[in-house]
Amino acid sequence: LAQFGNLYALESNDDAIALANNRGITKVEKGSLPDNIPFGSKKFDLICMIDVLEHIDDDLATLKTLHGLLKPNGKLLLTAPAYQFLWSHQDEISQHKRRYTRGNLEPIIRNAGFSILYSTYFNTIFFPIVLAVRTFKTAVRSLLGNTVEIYEGNDYNMPSKTMNRLLTEIFAFERHAIPKMPLPFGVSIMVIAQAD
Repeated sequence: LAQFGNLYALESNDDAIALANNRGITKVEKGSLPDNIPFGSKKFDLICMIDVLEHIDDDLATLKTLHGLLKPNGKLLLTAPAYQFLWSHQDEISQHKRRYTRGNLEPIIRNAGFSILYSTYFNTIFFPIVLAVRTFKTAVRSLLGNTVEIYEGNDYNMPSKTMNRLLTEIFAFERHAIPKMPLPFGVSIMVIAQAD
Protein backbone atom coordinates (compact mmCIF):
# COMPACT_ATOMS: atom_id res chain seq x y z
CA LEU A 1 0.00 0.00 0.00
CA ALA A 2 2.91 2.37 0.62
CA GLN A 3 3.44 2.73 -3.14
CA PHE A 4 -0.01 4.36 -3.50
CA GLY A 5 0.25 7.10 -0.87
CA ASN A 6 1.12 7.94 2.72
CA LEU A 7 0.67 4.81 4.79
CA TYR A 8 -0.24 4.73 8.48
CA ALA A 9 -0.69 1.61 10.60
CA LEU A 10 -1.64 0.65 14.11
CA GLU A 11 -1.23 -2.55 16.10
CA SER A 12 -1.88 -3.47 19.72
CA ASN A 13 0.73 -6.21 20.13
CA ASP A 14 4.27 -5.04 20.95
CA ASP A 15 5.96 -8.04 19.27
CA ALA A 16 3.96 -7.49 16.07
CA ILE A 17 4.83 -3.78 16.14
CA ALA A 18 8.54 -4.57 16.40
CA LEU A 19 8.34 -7.15 13.61
CA ALA A 20 6.44 -4.78 11.31
CA ASN A 21 8.67 -1.80 12.04
CA ASN A 22 11.77 -3.88 11.28
CA ARG A 23 10.48 -4.25 7.73
CA GLY A 24 10.85 -0.49 7.26
CA ILE A 25 7.75 0.02 5.11
CA THR A 26 5.99 2.47 7.42
CA LYS A 27 5.98 3.28 11.11
CA VAL A 28 3.49 1.05 12.89
CA GLU A 29 2.15 2.77 15.99
CA LYS A 30 0.77 1.33 19.21
CA GLY A 31 -3.02 1.53 19.34
CA SER A 32 -6.22 -0.44 19.45
CA LEU A 33 -9.78 -0.21 18.23
CA PRO A 34 -12.22 1.27 18.90
CA ASP A 35 -10.86 3.86 21.36
CA ASN A 36 -7.07 4.10 21.25
CA ILE A 37 -6.18 5.64 17.87
CA PRO A 38 -2.71 7.25 17.74
CA PHE A 39 -3.21 9.53 14.71
CA GLY A 40 -4.75 12.60 16.30
CA SER A 41 -7.16 14.44 14.00
CA LYS A 42 -5.79 12.79 10.82
CA LYS A 43 -8.43 11.84 8.23
CA PHE A 44 -7.91 9.10 5.64
CA ASP A 45 -8.95 8.38 2.06
CA LEU A 46 -8.84 4.61 2.62
CA ILE A 47 -8.82 2.38 5.67
CA CYS A 48 -7.93 -1.29 5.21
CA MET A 49 -9.09 -3.65 7.90
CA ILE A 50 -7.81 -7.03 6.79
CA ASP A 51 -8.98 -9.81 9.11
CA VAL A 52 -9.18 -7.50 12.15
CA LEU A 53 -12.87 -6.99 13.00
CA GLU A 54 -13.34 -10.57 14.23
CA HIS A 55 -10.74 -9.91 16.97
CA ILE A 56 -12.60 -6.95 18.49
CA ASP A 57 -15.35 -7.21 21.12
CA ASP A 58 -17.45 -4.29 19.86
CA ASP A 59 -17.54 -4.44 16.08
CA LEU A 60 -20.18 -1.71 15.67
CA ALA A 61 -18.29 0.81 17.84
CA THR A 62 -15.13 0.01 15.90
CA LEU A 63 -16.79 0.62 12.54
CA LYS A 64 -18.26 3.90 13.81
CA THR A 65 -14.76 4.96 14.89
CA LEU A 66 -13.39 4.11 11.44
CA HIS A 67 -16.22 6.06 9.79
CA GLY A 68 -15.13 9.10 11.78
CA LEU A 69 -11.52 8.68 10.62
CA LEU A 70 -12.40 8.81 6.93
CA LYS A 71 -12.59 11.86 4.71
CA PRO A 72 -15.98 12.50 3.05
CA ASN A 73 -16.57 9.65 0.59
CA GLY A 74 -13.53 7.83 2.03
CA LYS A 75 -13.46 4.07 1.54
CA LEU A 76 -13.23 1.10 3.88
CA LEU A 77 -11.82 -2.21 2.65
CA LEU A 78 -12.68 -4.94 5.12
CA THR A 79 -12.13 -8.69 5.14
CA ALA A 80 -13.32 -11.15 7.77
CA PRO A 81 -13.69 -14.91 8.20
CA ALA A 82 -17.02 -16.36 7.08
CA TYR A 83 -19.55 -18.72 8.65
CA GLN A 84 -19.71 -19.54 12.32
CA PHE A 85 -20.14 -23.23 11.42
CA LEU A 86 -16.52 -23.13 10.19
CA TRP A 87 -15.33 -22.20 13.70
CA SER A 88 -12.23 -24.21 14.56
CA HIS A 89 -9.17 -24.46 16.78
CA GLN A 90 -7.51 -21.93 14.44
CA ASP A 91 -10.13 -19.32 15.38
CA GLU A 92 -9.40 -19.95 19.04
CA ILE A 93 -5.62 -19.64 18.80
CA SER A 94 -6.11 -16.55 16.62
CA GLN A 95 -8.27 -15.06 19.39
CA HIS A 96 -11.31 -14.56 17.17
CA LYS A 97 -14.58 -13.47 18.76
CA ARG A 98 -16.80 -14.50 15.86
CA ARG A 99 -17.11 -15.31 12.16
CA TYR A 100 -19.57 -13.50 9.87
CA THR A 101 -21.93 -13.98 6.97
CA ARG A 102 -22.62 -11.24 4.45
CA GLY A 103 -26.14 -11.18 5.88
CA ASN A 104 -25.03 -10.28 9.39
CA LEU A 105 -21.94 -8.18 8.56
CA GLU A 106 -23.50 -5.79 6.03
CA PRO A 107 -26.15 -4.40 8.45
CA ILE A 108 -23.45 -3.66 11.05
CA ILE A 109 -21.45 -1.75 8.42
CA ARG A 110 -24.54 0.20 7.36
CA ASN A 111 -25.47 0.96 10.98
CA ALA A 112 -22.00 2.50 11.38
CA GLY A 113 -22.85 5.03 8.64
CA PHE A 114 -21.40 3.40 5.54
CA SER A 115 -22.85 2.63 2.12
CA ILE A 116 -21.76 -0.74 0.79
CA LEU A 117 -20.23 -0.45 -2.66
CA TYR A 118 -19.33 -4.12 -3.10
CA SER A 119 -19.53 -7.27 -1.02
CA THR A 120 -18.47 -10.82 -1.81
CA TYR A 121 -17.33 -14.04 -0.31
CA PHE A 122 -13.86 -15.20 -1.36
CA ASN A 123 -11.55 -18.14 -0.83
CA THR A 124 -14.33 -20.08 -2.52
CA ILE A 125 -12.15 -22.67 -4.21
CA PHE A 126 -10.86 -23.98 -0.85
CA PHE A 127 -14.27 -23.80 0.84
CA PRO A 128 -15.26 -27.47 0.23
CA ILE A 129 -11.94 -28.70 1.64
CA VAL A 130 -12.13 -26.47 4.71
CA LEU A 131 -15.77 -27.47 5.29
CA ALA A 132 -14.98 -31.19 4.95
CA VAL A 133 -12.01 -31.09 7.34
CA ARG A 134 -13.83 -29.06 9.98
CA THR A 135 -17.01 -31.17 9.67
CA PHE A 136 -14.96 -34.37 10.06
CA LYS A 137 -13.24 -33.08 13.20
CA THR A 138 -16.57 -31.99 14.69
CA ALA A 139 -18.13 -35.39 13.90
CA VAL A 140 -15.22 -37.25 15.50
CA ARG A 141 -15.50 -35.14 18.65
CA SER A 142 -19.26 -35.66 18.70
CA LEU A 143 -18.89 -39.45 18.46
CA LEU A 144 -15.86 -39.92 20.70
CA GLY A 145 -16.14 -36.94 23.02
CA ASN A 146 -13.78 -34.07 23.70
CA THR A 147 -11.19 -36.35 25.26
CA VAL A 148 -10.13 -37.66 21.83
CA GLU A 149 -6.87 -36.17 20.60
CA ILE A 150 -7.18 -34.67 17.11
CA TYR A 151 -4.15 -33.04 15.60
CA GLU A 152 -5.11 -29.43 15.05
CA GLY A 153 -1.82 -27.84 14.03
CA ASN A 154 -2.15 -24.21 13.04
CA ASP A 155 -2.41 -22.21 9.86
CA TYR A 156 0.73 -20.20 10.66
CA ASN A 157 3.13 -22.94 9.59
CA MET A 158 4.24 -22.25 6.04
CA PRO A 159 4.12 -25.12 3.54
CA SER A 160 7.07 -25.85 1.28
CA LYS A 161 7.90 -23.18 -1.32
CA THR A 162 6.50 -25.33 -4.12
CA MET A 163 3.25 -26.03 -2.28
CA ASN A 164 2.94 -22.40 -1.21
CA ARG A 165 3.39 -21.26 -4.84
CA LEU A 166 0.70 -23.73 -5.99
CA LEU A 167 -1.74 -22.69 -3.24
CA THR A 168 -1.09 -19.00 -3.99
CA GLU A 169 -1.90 -19.53 -7.68
CA ILE A 170 -5.11 -21.40 -6.85
CA PHE A 171 -6.18 -18.77 -4.31
CA ALA A 172 -5.28 -15.87 -6.63
CA PHE A 173 -7.34 -17.34 -9.48
CA GLU A 174 -10.48 -15.86 -7.88
CA ARG A 175 -9.22 -12.36 -8.71
CA HIS A 176 -10.55 -12.90 -12.24
CA ALA A 177 -14.12 -13.58 -11.04
CA ILE A 178 -14.49 -11.18 -8.10
CA PRO A 179 -14.52 -7.93 -10.17
CA LYS A 180 -17.23 -9.39 -12.42
CA MET A 181 -19.60 -10.86 -9.83
CA PRO A 182 -19.86 -11.55 -6.10
CA LEU A 183 -19.02 -15.13 -5.19
CA PRO A 184 -21.90 -16.97 -3.47
CA PHE A 185 -19.88 -18.55 -0.64
CA GLY A 186 -16.34 -18.81 0.65
CA VAL A 187 -14.13 -19.09 3.71
CA SER A 188 -13.85 -15.27 3.92
CA ILE A 189 -15.84 -12.10 3.18
CA MET A 190 -14.67 -8.88 1.54
CA VAL A 191 -16.60 -5.61 1.74
CA ILE A 192 -15.81 -2.25 0.15
CA ALA A 193 -17.81 0.51 1.82
CA GLN A 194 -17.95 4.30 1.58
CA ALA A 195 -18.40 6.82 4.37
CA ASP A 196 -21.67 8.70 3.85
